[in-house]
Amino acid sequence: LASPYENRVRSFSVSDWIQQGIRRLRIVLLYSSFFTAMNDGLVSAPISFLRTLVFQVAAEVLAVAATALFLTVKRKQYRHD
Repeated sequence: LASPYENRVRSFSVSDWIQQGIRRLRIVLLYSSFFTAMNDGLVSAPISFLRTLVFQVAAEVLAVAATALFLTVKRKQYRHD
């Protein structure tokens, strides 16, 4: 007999995570545009600002991770044992 939970198990991969993030960003962009269209800049501005801030923070985190990865991978090539 198959378990009733067998079909409910879902694997989470990096592509799933990226797709969910893109979907959320589209929703935030939609609402920011909506409030701009309704001439409500006091709501639209913080949404846009936070979106930009999150992108910058994420970019810095990814840059640090990439730097650490490349230093680890290339340490023998550059004799940083």
